[in-house]
This record gives sequence, C-alpha cells and structure tokens, in this order.
Amino acid sequence: MKIIVLSLAGLFLFACSNAKKSTTPVVEPIVKESKTTVSRLDQGASLYSEKCSTCHELMTPSNYTEQSWKKIVPKMTDMANNKTEKINAEQQQLILEYLVANAKK
Repeated sequence: MKIIVLSLAGLFLFACSNAKKSTTPVVEPIVKESKTTVSRLDQGASLYSEKCSTCHELMTPSNYTEQSWKKIVPKMTDMANNKTEKINAEQQQLILEYLVANAKK
C-alpha cells in the first residue's frame, strides 16, 4: 500500500513539474537592466500578446536585438494600424519596452 501511495505522489509531483509554463518571460530580474518598471513591462507583455497575435504568431523577444526591435515595432504598428487592429503611440511604446527588455543581449 505504501508503494502505491508513494508512486502516486511521485507521479503527481512529476506531472505538476511538467505543467505548461507561461510563454511570457518573467520580468522581475529584467527591470534591473531596463529603465522601465515591472508594471510597464507587464502592460507591454499583455499588449504584445493581445495586439500582435491577431495578425501573426508571436516572435520570441530574445531572438532579436534591441536595435532590431526598434526597427520592427514601428513597421508592424503601421501595418496593424492599416488593418483593423489599432495600436496607439503609448501602446507601441509599452510593447517596445517589453520587447527591448527581453531582447537578445
């Protein structure tokens, strides 16, 4: 009986440790390297997920450099604003801050 209980407990712990993780990176440590706040990074992450995923699959922020994101985001914002998804200047800035904070170093 003890073996069954221990086996089930081990299986439960293993299953929980392999649960699907959030695709949004943890932002706490990044703030130290960035000139933004955790709140702004959270807002940027939410906007990135909400706005950008309506047109395309989300890109991993760390696959691109800060310089790349500074070129990509304005172009993509213009494209989105020409379609149905509208992104204002403040939203664009929040998205950019999130992506730059998580960009390839």
